[in-house]
Amino acid sequence: MRIIGLTDLHNRIINFSKILKLKPDLILISGDIVKTNDYRILNVLKEVNKKSPIFTICGNWDCQITSKLMTDYGINIDGRLVNFKGVNVIGLGGSTYTPFNTPNEYSEEQIYSNFLNTLHKNKLNNLKINNFENLKNNFILLSHMPPKYTMADLTEVGYLGSSSIRKIIEEYQPFLCACGHIHQNKVIDKIGNTLIVNPSYSGFYIYDTISKDLELYDLY
Repeated sequence: MRIIGLTDLHNRIINFSKILKLKPDLILISGDIVKTNDYRILNVLKEVNKKSPIFTICGNWDCQITSKLMTDYGINIDGRLVNFKGVNVIGLGGSTYTPFNTPNEYSEEQIYSNFLNTLHKNKLNNLKINNFENLKNNFILLSHMPPKYTMADLTEVGYLGSSSIRKIIEEYQPFLCACGHIHQNKVIDKIGNTLIVNPSYSGFYIYDTISKDLELYDLY
């Protein structure tokens, strides 16, 4: 299966025809879709979803109205585990606290708790929370925040990623973590066997679930 991923659209009406020409089976968007009260980009995503399925989550700038519209349009997997053509995808939106007081911020403890609540909510095989062995190394983590201490969260002022996202990766070992939030980093990194990709504000990635090939491209 071919997955194409983007992040941090911030109201930009990008040229999705370029993406669709690459024939994705699934499009993943790692949050921050709407930054102001301009929801035209969501109408674009609604139409694109008719041609290629889209899974989105909320970033720290995405408010409750954005979340509801994405849910109404059938593209919101924030706080959900979805199996698409045999591939598990867990959506984990929001960010840690920022200086900008954005609408969707959490403590590190809340981010980790949100992940655990998603597992409980989906009642995977009715197992206890410490026994999700069948999920380990068998899902994509679609998060807005990058994990801490990677190339995906490194900035000129240091590492600004989430220690909870890193903890989730170390404990549950998704085969891919698709993130965003840090705009300047168009990078691929690894934690153990988990590939980390942040396509940045200006890029996108293509991931093949069979070959495990992962490549970055420019949007423009």
